[in-house]
Amino acid sequence: GPGREADLAALEAAVAAAPHIHLAFATGRTLPAALEALEGVGSSGPQTLVTDVGCALHRPDGARGWVEDPSYCAAVEARWDSEAADRALLRLPSGVSLQPGVSARHRLALQVDPGFDPVERAEPLAKLLESEGLVARILPSHGFYIDVLPVGVDKGFAVRFLRGELSDCHVVSCGDSENDLDLFRAADT
Repeated sequence: GPGREADLAALEAAVAAAPHIHLAFATGRTLPAALEALEGVGSSGPQTLVTDVGCALHRPDGARGWVEDPSYCAAVEARWDSEAADRALLRLPSGVSLQPGVSARHRLALQVDPGFDPVERAEPLAKLLESEGLVARILPSHGFYIDVLPVGVDKGFAVRFLRGELSDCHVVSCGDSENDLDLFRAADT
């Protein structure tokens, strides 16, 4: 958070000095928004960046850019019906709209209009998704967002994927949102 940039720099320095530690950041943001946030606090970046509430996993490409992990992408796409998602977007319930600038490739990133409650809007949204044949999880967060995720895909899914790649690891997680609960469940601490 603001004013804590020195703590982030200390964490990144400790990780750089300890090659056995793998630093991953997980966020509900899109990749461009996550990179903007990291740049805003002067972060050198983690070894893995999980974005879109766990629906995308990126690694540095060596040229100060990021590339999506193809194995993880395939695992997420196997759980997502993009045609059904596109149909659902055409008939969103009142008070629910698409978050500007977020594609529906692996999830639906929605927001509720002022005066509407995301938890209350989840019921008609669930009925719509069912009518379109989209098997998905509805996850309200931050009081005005609703993420529609492939079943079983979330930040915890990303942690379990990384754990499968890393040998004998201890996972520590922290977060500040409802969409972090699965991250906590997948962690040791």
